[in-house]
Amino acid sequence: RSKHCNSCNVCVSKFDHHCPWVGNCIGARNHRYFFFFLCLISSLTLLVTVTCFRVIKETSIDFEEARENKSTDAGKNDDSTSDEPIILFYTISRLPTVFFMSIFTLLCTWSLTSLTFFHGVIITVAQTTNERVRNVYRDGRRDGVGLDNPADQGCAMNWTNTFCTKIPESRLPKDFSQTVDCLEGRRARDQAIRHAQGNADREDDENDDHEEEEISSSDDDDDDVDEEEVCQDNVEGVFNSQRAAKAVASSVVNGIVYSA
Repeated sequence: RSKHCNSCNVCVSKFDHHCPWVGNCIGARNHRYFFFFLCLISSLTLLVTVTCFRVIKETSIDFEEARENKSTDAGKNDDSTSDEPIILFYTISRLPTVFFMSIFTLLCTWSLTSLTFFHGVIITVAQTTNERVRNVYRDGRRDGVGLDNPADQGCAMNWTNTFCTKIPESRLPKDFSQTVDCLEGRRARDQAIRHAQGNADREDDENDDHEEEEISSSDDDDDDVDEEEVCQDNVEGVFNSQRAAKAVASSVVNGIVYSA
C-alpha cells in the first residue's frame, strides 16, 4: 500500500494522497490528524457561513423596522411584502463583504464537508483515497470484480486502528544536514571506465602472446572467440557501470530519498 510521491519525492507508507493545501503527503503517520483537520475546518467554515447570514438577517430586520417606524410617523400603512427586494438590495449594498464572504464560505462548507464524509467512508472500509479512486478492492465496485481487502476488519475495528493505534516511526533519516558530493557518481563512473579499459588492454596483450605461441589454426580460432567474449564483457561492464553511476548521480542531484 506504499507509494512513491513525485511531489514530495519520498516513499509514503499507506499512501492516501498528496494534499497541496497542507503541502504534504497523507499516509499512515498523519491520516488521523488530517481527518481532525478536515472536521475542524469544516466546522469553522460552517460557523463563518452561519454568522454571515445572521448578520445579513439582523441588518435587514433593523432596516425593515426603521422603515415601518418612519411610515408610522408619516401616517402611512404600506405593504411590507413589496419592500422585500428593496430591503435585500439595501442589506447587500450596506454589507457587500459579508454577503460575498457568506457565499464563498457556503461553497467551502459544502466542499469540505463532502471531503470529510468521504474520508469517513474510506476509514470505515479500511481503504485509502488512492485505492478507492483506482477501484483496487471489490468493495465499492459495481461489477463485483476485484481483490478482497485484507485490512478490512469491520467498521469499529477500522476506526480503532486509524485513531487508537500507535503511530509507526518514520523511516526517513533524522538528519538531512550532511553534505553530499554531487560529483561522486561521475567519479565512480570514470573510475569504472578506466578500470575496464585497463582490463581490456591487459587482455589484448595476453591474447597477442597466445597468438604468437599457438601453431594450429583451430587453437587460433578459439583464442579469437575468447577475445571477443572478453571484450564484450568489458564493454557491457563499462555500460553497466555508467548506468549505475548515472543513476546515483541523478538521485543525488535531485535529492531523492529512499525509504525502506
